Amino acid sequence: IEDATYVAEVTDTTVTVEVAPEAYRLITDFQTVSEPKDVGSGTIRSEIKVGHLPNIGRLIAKYGGAAKVIAPAEAREYVRKYALSALGESTEGAGREIE
Repeated sequence: IEDATYVAEVTDTTVTVEVAPEAYRLITDFQTVSEPKDVGSGTIRSEIKVGHLPNIGRLIAKYGGAAKVIAPAEAREYVRKYALSALGESTEGAGREIE
């Protein structure tokens, strides 16, 4: 039996991410929509399927500056709110939910 970290569903959101080598695991833990592309300096851009978008902030934060969300805007906003919350800033709906 194959041990899958994540199983995509039709209701998932496609999120474009850029990851440095130390964060490559992020794209291997999710179903990719298209072939990852090298955008220079070892950075890879890929589209992944995310089932519960409010978790994206936590997922990106664990890689520090080695991972970032490019699109959609809603996913970027979850990451921003999560980062502000982690810094002690008060944000409404900081996206610290866990599915």
